[in-house]
Amino acid sequence: MYAPVVWWKPWTWRRLLSTASVSESEYDAREVALLLAAYELQAETDENGIPLAVALAPENQYAFESPLPTTNWATRTRALAQKAYYEKWPNAERAGHLWRVRLKDN
Repeated sequence: MYAPVVWWKPWTWRRLLSTASVSESEYDAREVALLLAAYELQAETDENGIPLAVALAPENQYAFESPLPTTNWATRTRALAQKAYYEKWPNAERAGHLWRVRLKDN
């Protein structure tokens, strides 16, 4: 709401009297329900993403297999860099170190 304007008093031009703000929810009910369902599902799975009811069932004791591991080359490169650095500088303070990995420019 704006105050009345008097043309010969410039300080009255476009002077704001009050504002009103309307808050709107960031998420709707459907999105909240999906988020809660995802949390519930996550709580009921093990670290492999398998539901606990399946992973803990006695009849599935020998039903699982684990293929050979794959190599995360980025993680391996970072681990080797960390190892080399801390072998060279054994007394270096490790707190706060952030290690990054990026693709080389070809």
